Amino acid sequence: MKKIWIGAAVFLLAGMVVGLLFLRESRKPKTFSTAEALCVKVLENHRQELEALAAQGTSGTFREYAYHAEDGQVCFSIGSQGMLGGQYWELIYTADGTYAGEITQFRYEEPDGNNIVRAKHLTGNWWYRWTDYDGTEKSWQ
Repeated sequence: MKKIWIGAAVFLLAGMVVGLLFLRESRKPKTFSTAEALCVKVLENHRQELEALAAQGTSGTFREYAYHAEDGQVCFSIGSQGMLGGQYWELIYTADGTYAGEITQFRYEEPDGNNIVRAKHLTGNWWYRWTDYDGTEKSWQ
């Protein structure tokens, strides 16, 4: 009976260690590159659904998305981190495949502040956008 209790305790402890390691890994702060990889995966797995939503020209709840008629963009919120300031990453569907007049990448740094916006063309009409409201240089590198 004692061996059963010891075995169960060891099994439970091992499970807890694996769970804590998984939790620690999932809570690592995202960088421009790791958030981009996540956005690419979402686009690969849900492209037809996202394009159907983008074609509707409305806002809705796939993750959270908004249609901007003035520039023909549909912005799909994929994730964020941080409480004060922080970073946000989105998939952007553009009507003509350009973002702010650019065709491959876009970067904006606030001249008298610390806000950074960086966008990168993924494929076709799709862009990945990273917005950093506390402008930590390491976050977008």
